[in-house]
Amino acid sequence: MKCKLINLIGSLFILTGCTATTPEREVQLPSQSLIQPLNNDKQAKLIVFNDSNKLMYGLDNSGKINIHLNGKGVGQLKIGEYVILSVEKGNNTIDLLHKDIVNFSSSHQIIVSESPTHLKIYAKVTSNGAEIVQKPNSFESKFKSAY
Repeated sequence: MKCKLINLIGSLFILTGCTATTPEREVQLPSQSLIQPLNNDKQAKLIVFNDSNKLMYGLDNSGKINIHLNGKGVGQLKIGEYVILSVEKGNNTIDLLHKDIVNFSSSHQIIVSESPTHLKIYAKVTSNGAEIVQKPNSFESKFKSAY
């Protein structure tokens, strides 16, 4: 009986998912159009997309990642979503958080030098990852705008 109760509680925990509360948006979002350029030479278009493993993080919603850019709340991306940000060219800090059994947070220094720049974010077992990458093949069919 005790074993069944533990299994039931464990199953409910997995099925209900672990999601972090979406942070309040403190940055103004530019047009979310992938083809519209920014009209500012000092700014760059940063396309942040969540490419977490769907099998590991999609079943229990732990792949939702909260984003803060330079200390300001941006929002939350589900797996397969992107957001377009207007950022200063140069050094920027991106803070990420995903919730599994506990909160996993990480801070990443990124250098944005051209527009557009693609930033792949993803949940990891005990942290998060962020890396500037080339635009993925079939980006428009694999990812959708979160906003």
